[in-house]
Amino acid sequence: LNMAGNTVSREYKGQTSEGRKARCWSRGFGSGDETQQGQRGKSARKLRRKKGDIGRKGHQEISMERARDKAKEIVKNIEAKDDGNDDFFWKIIPALLDSQFRREDIQRVHEFVEISSGRRELPDEILNDPRRPHNNLHAYFPGIEAPSPFRDPSFFPFIENILGNITEIQKEYRALVEADVVGAQFRSVTNINYKNGWKTLPLYYNGRKIAGFPYDLCPVTSGILDQVPVAGRIAGFNRQTGQSGIPLHTDGNNMWLTAQIGIDVPSEGNGEAWIKVGDERHVYKNGEPVVYDTTFPHETFNDAQSDRVVFHIDFWNFLQLTPTELSALEKIYEYRQKYLEAEGMPQSL
Repeated sequence: LNMAGNTVSREYKGQTSEGRKARCWSRGFGSGDETQQGQRGKSARKLRRKKGDIGRKGHQEISMERARDKAKEIVKNIEAKDDGNDDFFWKIIPALLDSQFRREDIQRVHEFVEISSGRRELPDEILNDPRRPHNNLHAYFPGIEAPSPFRDPSFFPFIENILGNITEIQKEYRALVEADVVGAQFRSVTNINYKNGWKTLPLYYNGRKIAGFPYDLCPVTSGILDQVPVAGRIAGFNRQTGQSGIPLHTDGNNMWLTAQIGIDVPSEGNGEAWIKVGDERHVYKNGEPVVYDTTFPHETFNDAQSDRVVFHIDFWNFLQLTPTELSALEKIYEYRQKYLEAEGMPQSL
């Protein structure tokens, strides 16, 4: 923010070096031979830069002071409204959002925060939907449509990118398994999975890349995921052992969808591996995608003796969210992660 420097740049823009030199001389930046002119010109520029640095530091100090005042105001307002019945995290979120987004652009996000914090009741659109039980919902974003349990994969461009690279993804999956390195192994990420033969080799966890993961073994796969709005859950490879399945259940929010593509699925005649969502059933096949809404009751079973592996991605339902709403939700989950870590509950693998 060196205003003196910026002024000089604007004045000299588009001029030849001879023209700039002539202007310096005419304005008294020096006199005498050309070497002396140059040295005196440098001294003048150094002085202007030094003044600019002083101005910059002063500006930073004022900005920090304003930030501290704003933080004190936020905490004071929160304490004034404290009723002792709410998670402190959800109390600070509205003020943080207002500091970064215009409220009129993220009104539904603020309603989501109120629902998640228990300050607003679930809307009738979910309470009156007999297809989707709401007792297990811990986060609900209003106005997101749920036309059917399964969604057309062609609506989501990243699916086509995965299918176009399916052979490379299958090779990279095998490379990760064969490498058997720490940080790239199958594990249970939920209790329900642990008990029912479903384990995950995650590439993303809580919507983030994993520190220490050998992404060099899967450059195509990780490169594709870098272009996907991975939600606050997982993306990676899911394995269902033979003769096992996950019982009927629903997940806790409606802001994201799940995509799965067959990577290593038992061949026909050896038993089917399937998923049922709502009243609809999908049989897994290598290279075939499925996209579904986990607020509908869903269950899986692998009737074969061998394992079933799919490429699994939980992603933000960007067809039903504006780009600004999506950015705000990503911020909330980023803050949530940091908040839980600060509270001594690290949310990493």
